[in-house]
Amino acid sequence: MKLVLKLAFLIVSITCYNCKHEESSFSDYKYAQEEQVITCSIPDAQLYNEALHSFEADILNYYKQKKSNIRSAYNQFLIAVTYNKIPYEAIVTPHTMKVLKALKNKPELWNGNNMNYNAQVFSCLTDNFGSKEFATTIQSLINTNSIRVDILAPPAKKYIKTIDNDKYLATFIALSIYYAQLVDIDPSTITEKPVDEMDH
Repeated sequence: MKLVLKLAFLIVSITCYNCKHEESSFSDYKYAQEEQVITCSIPDAQLYNEALHSFEADILNYYKQKKSNIRSAYNQFLIAVTYNKIPYEAIVTPHTMKVLKALKNKPELWNGNNMNYNAQVFSCLTDNFGSKEFATTIQSLINTNSIRVDILAPPAKKYIKTIDNDKYLATFIALSIYYAQLVDIDPSTITEKPVDEMDH
C-alpha cells in the first residue's frame, strides 16, 4: 500500500512539475517590472503582458515617440498597416522574435500560421475591451471567420484615443496585427535597432 501511495505521489508531482514548467517555459522576461495589464485567469498571462510591452517598445522606438505618446505610435502603425506599407522587419527586435517563438509554442493560439481567435486569450481580451461596440464587431468577424489585418486596422484606429487605458484592445492589436504577421520572418535576419535617446 505504501508503495502504491509513493508511486501515486511521484506521478502527481511529475505531472504538476511538467505543467508548471510548460506554462512558464519562457523565462527571458524584459518587461516583468512593467505593469501587468492582462489580469484574466488564463495560462501564461505574464507572457501576453510581455508580448504587449515588447510590441509597444518596438513601435515607440521605430516611430520615434516618447512612451507618453503611445497613441501617436499606434496611430502611425495602424495607418501603415491600412495602406499595406508596414515594414515589419524594420520594426521588430530580437526580443520580440523570442516572445513570438514562445507564443508559437502555444498550439491553442494558432491554426497553422494563423491566429486561432477562439483561443481563451481572445475571449479574455474582447470581454474586457473598453468599447463594447468594437467587441461586438470583432466577435462578428470571429464568428464569420473574416478577421484580416486590412479589415481590423481601420476600425481599430478609431479607438486609439483610449489605448492608454484599454490595454486589452492594445494586446488584441499586438497579437493579431503584429505577432500574427511576424510568423514568416527568419529570426536570424533581425538585429537590434538603434534606440532613440528620448525617454521611453
